[in-house]
Amino acid sequence: MQAKPMSQACFSESYSVGNDALNQYGIMHGGRLLTLADEVGFMAASRHAAVDCLTRAIYQAQFHHPIHQHETIDCSAQVGLAGNTSLWVQINIRRQGDDTPAMQAVIIYVAVDKHMRPTPVPPLLAENEDERLLQASMQTLKDTEKKAE
Repeated sequence: MQAKPMSQACFSESYSVGNDALNQYGIMHGGRLLTLADEVGFMAASRHAAVDCLTRAIYQAQFHHPIHQHETIDCSAQVGLAGNTSLWVQINIRRQGDDTPAMQAVIIYVAVDKHMRPTPVPPLLAENEDERLLQASMQTLKDTEKKAE
């Protein structure tokens, strides 16, 4: 299977925060942020794998800053590591126009065939230093997970 560049293994979208996404404190509900993270992560993983993907795990989900009603957020996902059938995706959610992350996570997906069985994914080609650093940090996380099993 031919490797695909990391620059093509990404997805992003913007989201305007409405009243239905708020918790009792008037800030965006953490569960809604996780849902958005999973949705953009799925899109990046599925694009790279060229098949459907299922969420296996969410790691290191961290909420840094509250998001308020009527703010627009940018949600981005970058596949950072491709295993045999798994894809490790870095998620970043920021307020539009603000480089400070509001939420970050790593989500692991498994590529599946039409019978929902794990299926191989293309290798991921890191083309620059930032991509190599992301790939290395994802590999470290993957190695740490294996030791914990």
